[in-house]
Amino acid sequence: MRSLRIWVGTGLLVALPALYSAAQNGSTLNGPSLGFVSDDKGITIWPLLGIPGASVFGPALALPESVTNAAISPQQDYVLAISAATGQPVVIRLDAQNLTSTPLVGSRSNPGVIAISPTGSSAALYEKSSRVLQLVSGLPAAPQIAHELDTSSLDGDVLDIAVNDNFVTPTVTAITKGARSGPEGKGQVGDGKIFIVPLENIIRVSDGTQGGEAI
Repeated sequence: MRSLRIWVGTGLLVALPALYSAAQNGSTLNGPSLGFVSDDKGITIWPLLGIPGASVFGPALALPESVTNAAISPQQDYVLAISAATGQPVVIRLDAQNLTSTPLVGSRSNPGVIAISPTGSSAALYEKSSRVLQLVSGLPAAPQIAHELDTSSLDGDVLDIAVNDNFVTPTVTAITKGARSGPEGKGQVGDGKIFIVPLENIIRVSDGTQGGEAI
């Protein structure tokens, strides 16, 4: 939860036109920030400045490298994107004074789908050509590939995947986007269904670990 202290009055009416003018001229801006937004290709990222109902785009961020397919964390503290130079997924912290790009070790190149969990601590990467789904944990400070799943058996086969609660949303998003067929991947009858059911418990046979840690 975030708390914003906002001064309301005549000064706000004067400040908003000035804020808009500065944004258009690419000047450095200071003030309340609502977060970040990107273009539809995930190449350019802008800060959203102002307050709800009265906001403008700030100057585009000077990212440490060119990226594509950028996904912004719901917590607005990092971006998970693809390096335009190497095709490798990278994490760019937005809450640091100096933006840096950190490669995601062990990830597959050029995933077609990137989905981040509601809390921002995990994500899913789906690489369409190999149909491999990778689940990422530890975001943003210590990201690592937690699981790798081969989803090539989706066509006509039953596929059971057990994930912790935080992985449900990114896993479903990655699978549905990756498995849709038809023109432009808009989906059609026969693409399959996903059923989400709770698991009462999970026990790892080798050491007896139970619950989410056993997945």
